[in-house]
Amino acid sequence: MGRNGKNTPLYVHIHRNLREEILSGKHTPGSPLPSENSLCQQYNTSRFTVRSSLKKLDEEGLVRNLPGRGWEVLKSDGRSIRRKNSALAFIGRGDTESAQAFESIRKSYGIHFTELKYHMKGMSQDPSWYDEFIQHEVATGRCNAVIIFDDKPLPENFVLQMKSAEIPFVCLPLNGSYQYDNIGTDNLGASGMMLDYLFSKGHRNIIFATCRGLDGIPSFTQRRNGYSMAMEKHGLKPEIIMADQNFWQGPEEERMLLDRIALMKSEGRNPTCIFSSVHVPAIEFLSVLKRHSIKVPEEISLCSFGCSPEASGIVSKFGIRKLTHIEEQFDVMGAVALEVLSMKGKTSMPVSTLVPIRLVEGDSVACINR
Repeated sequence: MGRNGKNTPLYVHIHRNLREEILSGKHTPGSPLPSENSLCQQYNTSRFTVRSSLKKLDEEGLVRNLPGRGWEVLKSDGRSIRRKNSALAFIGRGDTESAQAFESIRKSYGIHFTELKYHMKGMSQDPSWYDEFIQHEVATGRCNAVIIFDDKPLPENFVLQMKSAEIPFVCLPLNGSYQYDNIGTDNLGASGMMLDYLFSKGHRNIIFATCRGLDGIPSFTQRRNGYSMAMEKHGLKPEIIMADQNFWQGPEEERMLLDRIALMKSEGRNPTCIFSSVHVPAIEFLSVLKRHSIKVPEEISLCSFGCSPEASGIVSKFGIRKLTHIEEQFDVMGAVALEVLSMKGKTSMPVSTLVPIRLVEGDSVACINR
């Protein structure tokens, strides 16, 4: 914690002051900066802290170190700042989606950055992970920009520390947070697109299945809202079932699904499709329906958001070659994240970007008579 502010490390404060002095013209190109000893006395700190600030200016191309003479100013125009050794950090998860985003970044990061570092966050939502990243990467000056793959809003303390350190960062595949740059799928539009497709196949009584653990994430809330809006637009009653468990793997979740199907049938509304907020429950539904002799897709069809290669393999074991699903373009998100970071010298306003989606047709949805 810095002495000058609650969340600002001292070396960041020194760097910021010197940077502003250079850009304002107080220190002109070719002139020397105050010596390291003078800066140590001015800020009442160690040479290590002062040198960390100066090295950051050096990485930005604002100064250079002349052996035996000290630090000399190079640039006074903020638009011409360059980074000699600009490192981009990617914070990913151990899943296919994160890997797709990282691969697209790896192919083109060299346009804007000289080094790319990968950090495995795993699936844990423990906020202390971000504190460790700040200590090991940001505070030591090892990264200049960060791309984060996390579908939950970032910890507030992490956001404050990144902003105080003036490290630009983008979060994907999140949307719905406007405190920082984020990139995600147009989930409202995606649900509407899926419903339009189902309506064209003759489906009307469509169940939307989600769970509380996911529904608290903005992206998943928008998926549910998009479904409800599309149903109501066509004068139909939304049918939403929400389990407590994420993956619908318990007997209570099975009973919840079967009870909703039975209730709709008793009301004369024969359910013909289950639309899942993520592909894992759809696989569980296949197992449940098969155990109760309900045929897919002849009696009830299935569709979902997303379908990983692993899920496709499991679905095929039930005689379904491909699950009809919304495909989020994580490779596009990665490419857009690089472009957003390249713009950060031009705008300080948070950017919220929605990438287009694809609807992948499979044989899990049958065409029925209206």
